[in-house]
Amino acid sequence: MLVNEEEVVTHKLKWRHIFVALLLILFTARCGGKAVVSPGSRPAVPKKGRLAYIRYSIQAGAFSNLNNAIQLYESLKSHGLNAYYFVHKTGLYKVRFGDFSSIETARRKAEGLRATGIIAEYYIVSP
Repeated sequence: MLVNEEEVVTHKLKWRHIFVALLLILFTARCGGKAVVSPGSRPAVPKKGRLAYIRYSIQAGAFSNLNNAIQLYESLKSHGLNAYYFVHKTGLYKVRFGDFSSIETARRKAEGLRATGIIAEYYIVSP
């Protein structure tokens, strides 16, 4: 069966129009609708004293080379520290450990580890 070129073009245009119409219907469905909110359905407000505090970690290194990050990570783990590493948005592999309730507690721990030679330098960070 031979089909002329005009019929093919007409058929394609017909389906393109149907497709565009379906997209418009799907994207505009329920737009501008009103949300039903009952009078007693306000968001829960946390009670005083129950808010989670920001905690602190010790960053022992930041490396452009993954193998260096893994080496420090394994060293920290071998000393019983709950270390982890991750790639930061800057592209550096950062090695951190600890979960401290205050900057001072984290600093004391880091200074103790530095004094024993387990870490060379550190930064206190809030995750």
